[in-house]
Amino acid sequence: MNRQIKLISKERHSTVYVAHLTFKNMKSIPVKFQYKEIIDCSGRKFKIIPKGSEEQKAQIQITPNGIQIENLNGNEQFAVLAANGGQQIYEYEIHQNRSKQSSQYRKR
Repeated sequence: MNRQIKLISKERHSTVYVAHLTFKNMKSIPVKFQYKEIIDCSGRKFKIIPKGSEEQKAQIQITPNGIQIENLNGNEQFAVLAANGGQQIYEYEIHQNRSKQSSQYRKR
């Protein structure tokens, strides 16, 4: 598995990253897998936008704390990598928003 995160934009109150995941199977038999990523935003709000084909988007499940990759179409909840070099590529954007500080001042 290879995971790459790239910073797309950073502003005062928001940041956008793109995540690129590559899973590859070098075994001679198919391999089942699940992937879970927890995003620690330290109290910041975040939004995840899946990218890629409709099949890939359907396998990226957005959870309250991040993402989980699994195939929910069948009875079992896992994704499958084909034998001998089979690979799956997933991509998604993470949009983080920081709360804006109040510009009001207290009167003494």
